[in-house]
Amino acid sequence: MTLNYQDNNKAQFIINGWTSKLLKEEEKDTLPDGSVIFSETTAQRTIRIDKDDRVSTFLENTNGSNGMFFDREGRLIVTQVPFGTGGIAIIYPEAAKKSLVSRYNGEPFGRANDLTVDRKGGVYFTDSANAAPMPPAGVPLPPALYYLPSGAAAPIQLLTGIPFPNGLVLTGDEKILYLNNTNGEYLLA
Repeated sequence: MTLNYQDNNKAQFIINGWTSKLLKEEEKDTLPDGSVIFSETTAQRTIRIDKDDRVSTFLENTNGSNGMFFDREGRLIVTQVPFGTGGIAIIYPEAAKKSLVSRYNGEPFGRANDLTVDRKGGVYFTDSANAAPMPPAGVPLPPALYYLPSGAAAPIQLLTGIPFPNGLVLTGDEKILYLNNTNGEYLLA
């Protein structure tokens, strides 16, 4: 893997010939020092790559963390994928660690996948409902997009009928939420 820097405030990484988008320091998966972090879901850790290309473990025992976002308070909010114990949690800093939500209407998420956080601290997140391993009876909830308002104990189900809701991002002015349907050919807005 190679990290390329431009103008000391943008980075892009290259892994096995694949090149990322340019990342700005203010990207939501970067640390204040410009290091980039990545989730290793099955290894249950978060990896850090610093500006000198040094790779280290940033966090361990992350309960299958996947989608990640630093909120305005510097807390790392993540999706956690294991069926039955997954959901949305804060995993950094240590003093702020807690589960935010793990169920909808009493039922566990199939596989919380990705998230983004708005300026008010609300969390939009996807549940792709593709638990691995899949429970014998299947997952109780359909694939869906949810919103957890800041300070709320329960999420709001915003949208179902998407075969595989995955990545999502808010525009800078927060007027449009883009949602990727991995099994479809269109990006939803």
